[in-house]
Amino acid sequence: MNKCLKETFQVIRLEGGNIVLFELIYRMISLPIYLQLLDRAVHFSLDRAGYSYITNENIVDYLAKPWTFICLAGLMAAAFILLMIEAAGLSGAFQAAAYHRKLSALLIFEAGLVQLKEEVEKRNWKLFLMVFIQYFLFNMFFLYRLFSHMRPVSFIMKELFGSVPGRYGMLLFIAGCVVLCWAGIFTVQGCMIEQKSFDASYEKSRQLVKGRLKLTALPAAVYIGIIGTVSLLYVLVMTGAAFLVMALQTEGVTGALFIEARNKVEPLFLIAGSICMSIGIYGVTTVMYYQLNSSLDQRKHWDFSFGLQESFKKRKLVLALFMAGGISVFLTYDAVRNGIGIGADVLEEISVTAHRGSSERAPENTMAAVEAAVEDMADFVEIDVQMTADGYIVLSHDKNLKRTAGEALRIQNLAWEQVKQLDVGRWFSPEYEGEKIPDLPQVMDYAKGKINLNIEIKNEGAKSSLPEKVAELIQEFDMYEQCIVTSTSLTYLERIKEADPNIITGYIISAAFGNYYSNEALDLISIRSSFVNHKLVSQVHEAGKGIHVWTVNTRNEIDRMKLLGVDNVITDKPQLAKEIIYAGDSLDSVADCLKVLLR
Repeated sequence: MNKCLKETFQVIRLEGGNIVLFELIYRMISLPIYLQLLDRAVHFSLDRAGYSYITNENIVDYLAKPWTFICLAGLMAAAFILLMIEAAGLSGAFQAAAYHRKLSALLIFEAGLVQLKEEVEKRNWKLFLMVFIQYFLFNMFFLYRLFSHMRPVSFIMKELFGSVPGRYGMLLFIAGCVVLCWAGIFTVQGCMIEQKSFDASYEKSRQLVKGRLKLTALPAAVYIGIIGTVSLLYVLVMTGAAFLVMALQTEGVTGALFIEARNKVEPLFLIAGSICMSIGIYGVTTVMYYQLNSSLDQRKHWDFSFGLQESFKKRKLVLALFMAGGISVFLTYDAVRNGIGIGADVLEEISVTAHRGSSERAPENTMAAVEAAVEDMADFVEIDVQMTADGYIVLSHDKNLKRTAGEALRIQNLAWEQVKQLDVGRWFSPEYEGEKIPDLPQVMDYAKGKINLNIEIKNEGAKSSLPEKVAELIQEFDMYEQCIVTSTSLTYLERIKEADPNIITGYIISAAFGNYYSNEALDLISIRSSFVNHKLVSQVHEAGKGIHVWTVNTRNEIDRMKLLGVDNVITDKPQLAKEIIYAGDSLDSVADCLKVLLR
């Protein structure tokens, strides 16, 4: 075992730099493309299923729909192909290292493409499934950490692991995968290195591991070692982050800031851990295969024959990579700038909306309040919009400006030039004297790529063109994934859907009576929190709608909304809400922060 481990380190040291570069480039290109594909597939299948959201209550029915099955099959096929290219590339790199030959990142990728082509031509479909199962087992820990932050996946896992049959069923499934992969641990190498069929490679792998339990326990040791190392580094980094945020000693910010840091840092460690796992496992299994195969066949070397230069011309390969990289960069920029649906409204934990901006820190419905919401790390900012006499859309909750501007004026009677002269900050505090009423384009321009918007359009009567104008602005700024439009007027929301069915709409109600949430013009309801109970949440979710609650400001009420499983809490205290939703309690010490990491 020591000899095998030593040779593995030698091989990784020889090829490590190029392999890591290949993994980084490949993941940077493939992940954004696959996530966008996933996003489109989820939205397409949801639309065909007649749902706006995936929820705990409707997921079974959603999965049973024909289009859902087709989309999932397509996503699985894409995953099989992407994983096969990576596995083939790593196998080729480590095979080359056996001859002390270094492959560049480009040649590793080329080796992956060549092998993919050959396996397709040989119709070695079982190998694709084996690679997929191996990746599942290798990355099981990282996948669990990732899925534990996603709804409704986290709900399914809790339900599954919460029952005795579920726990035993999952253990049996994992045990079956382990047995299958243990016997076939060298199947990938047999198919890709010796060009054997899947059945022949699996049988040979079974022969190689037979009676050698101690040696084949080495991949498990590598697996545990990588998880332990990555976890330790993660805890050390987050411990440093905890000390840093505690040192800030800014009231109300500490917990939310730490949680935001965790949400940003953990995915990076999961990706890094997955890369290390792929390199470590394929490295050690390739060396083990080389040793066992040489001993079995009484030969010293493999037949190294990829035919790389014959299969692809380097210029064409570089061009293809450049194009794929360009697409990936564009998709990544698009996701950051415009949002990605699966992250905001489909598979995310409870999100937090700052009511009229962070209205406890700055005057409501002003740029200062919107900017404060970003500083408070809210997921959404709720703003109220009305239209001036000359057709400009501006932010204001009250139709009469007496409370905020000190003058009994009505927005609909004023021109934009008059509105923007008013001071709506002095009433709040002297610090904000001179704060003006912004128009909606100004807010959207600032919010794009920074924070999502909940645009509440005030009811100005049937003749108002406000709904259509708001829809035009969302189209103009291309903020479909960052905006939802809410209103107390169901007619307005129907007009929004007529103007553009891709805009997410929410019906604002004070109390819940009747089956109002089944209206096709609605994607969610926004309701007073005191009227929300388990039955209502279940009914709304069964209809495939989301449920936002307002205005939730106390610790007990935020905690109750979390237990009920609502989708979004609208609050004047976004930092407090984030602490309770993500941490369960206030984070007053480094120890409290570190407890969050274990969840």
